[in-house]
This record gives sequence, C-alpha cells and structure tokens, in this order.
Amino acid sequence: IPPSMQVTATTSNGSIKVETMGSVAARSSNGSITVTGASGKVQAVTSNGSIKVDLDDPAEIGLTTSNASVTFRGLLIPGNHTIKTSNGSVNATLQDLPVEVDASTSNGKVRLAGNPAKRSAKAIVGPADSADSKLQIRTSNASVTVNYKETATEAITAVDNVGAECSVRWSFWGEPQGVSTGLVRRKR
Repeated sequence: IPPSMQVTATTSNGSIKVETMGSVAARSSNGSITVTGASGKVQAVTSNGSIKVDLDDPAEIGLTTSNASVTFRGLLIPGNHTIKTSNGSVNATLQDLPVEVDASTSNGKVRLAGNPAKRSAKAIVGPADSADSKLQIRTSNASVTVNYKETATEAITAVDNVGAECSVRWSFWGEPQGVSTGLVRRKR
C-alpha cells in the first residue's frame, strides 16, 4: 500500500497483520496486532492480544493493549507517543534520534538503555542531551525494556593522498553488509 494511503482494520476475536508503507489504524479485541513497514501515524488498540510494530520509516505511535505484551522497533517523529498495557511487558528499540522516555510499572522493573532497573524512569535515550520526541510507556505487573540502536553506521578508512585507494565498511542494524573500495578524490 503506498505511503499516501491509510489502512484501517477492525476485527473482534481475531488477529490483524498489516504490511504497508502508509499510516495504520488497527483495532481488535481478543486478537493480536502486527504492523510492519508503516510510516506516518500508527494507532493500534486491542485487549487480550499482543501488539508488534516494526517500522522502516519515522512514525507517530499510539499502542494500547491489556493482558498482553507490546514490542516496538522504529524511529519516532517529533511529538508525543504512547505505549500502554497492563499485565504485559513492553520491549522497545528506538532508532537513530534521541527520545525522551517516561516509563513506569507498578509491579516490575524499568530498564532504559541498559541503566539499572527501577519501577519508573525518565531519561533521554539516544546520543543527545535533548529530544524532540517524547514516549510515555505504562504497564503493570510486568517489565519495561527500552534500547537504542543506530541503524546505519559507516566506518571510513581515510587516506591523505589523492588517488590512493580507500575503503568504506557499512553495516545495517550492526550487521556488516559490505565494503566499497575506490580512489580518494578531491572535494569539488
């Protein structure tokens, strides 16, 4: 489905799976919701079913369930975002840009980017001292884990001599993807 389109899916006692490049509004009861590749706005609401969201492009999220877990991986656009559940864990992997995270649980542990576990925590996750995105996470009787990962990194081996060979190693999600070689050129 093209990025300009929105998918709206509603069911009762059934699961929803959406693969799209556009926005998503999904609502279920007694069923899980899985969203892959979306961008724009992602709203997923269910009860007694897990929510899994795996984004390729930046999005605004609002994810709510009860009695089940929430798993999120992606890049958040500037603004306010929420993940809420009860009796279910939350696992989030935030990408590339810093996010101000406010997470709490009534009966479990909160871990933000490897920091010691507490019942609640508020911190900026990512490589900066401030953030344009805010993520509120709430659960009860379960844990919250938030990690940060850069999606594309380059390690460049530079040489001073114009005309000399150089190499660029690149990775995606921390996995080596290849090495490109070429000649050093003058900047134009």
